[in-house]
Amino acid sequence: MMTGLEWNRSFFGRAVGAVLAVTFLVMAPAAAATQVSVVWDLPTENEDGTPLEDLAGVRLHYGTASGSYSGALELPGTATQGTVTGLVEGVTYYFAAKAYNAEDVESAYSEELVWTTLDETDPVIEGPTEHALNEDAEGGALLPDFVALLTIMDNLTAPQNIVVVQTPAEGTRVPAGTTAVTVTATDAAGNSSSHVITVSVNATPVVDAGADDSIRLPVDTAALNGTVSDDALPTGGTLTTTWTMVSGPGTVVFTDASAVDTEATFSMQGEYVLRLTVSDGELTAMDEVTVRVKKALPKPPKNLRIGS
Repeated sequence: MMTGLEWNRSFFGRAVGAVLAVTFLVMAPAAAATQVSVVWDLPTENEDGTPLEDLAGVRLHYGTASGSYSGALELPGTATQGTVTGLVEGVTYYFAAKAYNAEDVESAYSEELVWTTLDETDPVIEGPTEHALNEDAEGGALLPDFVALLTIMDNLTAPQNIVVVQTPAEGTRVPAGTTAVTVTATDAAGNSSSHVITVSVNATPVVDAGADDSIRLPVDTAALNGTVSDDALPTGGTLTTTWTMVSGPGTVVFTDASAVDTEATFSMQGEYVLRLTVSDGELTAMDEVTVRVKKALPKPPKNLRIGS
C-alpha cells in the first residue's frame, strides 16, 4: 500500500506525430479517505527531445484492476493536479496517465501507480441500551457477557477479526443500583466505536414487622406497625405487602392484610407468629413478629363486707 507522497516517475510514450513525456506522482488526501489527489510535472519535450509546444492536456485513468481502467479524468494542459473522488474505503486502485497534444495524439500509459484508500468507517454496534438484573444472596449481581447480546458489524473487517472489549468485564460483581457498562469494538484499521448499556441491579426490599407485643383478654386486638423500603426497581414494578399468620392456637383476622400498618384480632389466648411479606414483583423479603395473647385475669371479689 502506498501512503502519502509515493513516487515521482517519468514515462515516455510514442504517438503518431508527437512524443510526449509526463512526470507523475500521487498524494493521499488529508481529509477524505474516498478521494486521492494525483500531481504531475507537465512535460516540456517530446520523446525525440524536441520542444513540446502544443500540450493540450493529461488524461488520468484509474480502476480497481491493474491495467484495466474504468474511470478517467480529462484535465487541461495547464493542470498539474487531478483529484479522483467517489472511491471506496479499503479498496486498492490503479492509476496511469497519458499526455496528449493539440491533435489529440496520446502518449503511452505512464507506469502504473497503486493506491489503497484508507478505512475510516467505525464499526457499528446494535443492541439493547438497558439491562435489568436482580440482587443475589451475596449482594449485588454478576455482569453477564453483553457482547453476546450485541450485533457488531464493520464495512471491511470480518466479525471474527473485530476486537471487542467489555468494561467492566463479564463476571464483575456490581452493587445494587445503576452501573454503566461500555462495549468497545475496534476494527483492523484502528477505527472504534462504543455502546453503553445501563445495568440496573434490583435490590431486595427491606421489611421489618415491628416489635413483639402482648395483649391480655378480653382485649383481643393488637396493632401491627411494620415498615418497608424499596429501591423502586424493577422499573414499572409494584410493591405489595401481605400479613399472614404463621402459627398460633386460634385464628387471626387482619383489618387490612395488605396494609403495612394494620390491626390483628385473635380468637383465643396463646402465642401467635405473624409474618409481613413484601415483594417488588421480582424479589421477596419477609419478617415475623410474635404476639402473645394472655389469659384474662380473674375478676376480683365483689360485695366485700364485714362479716358477723
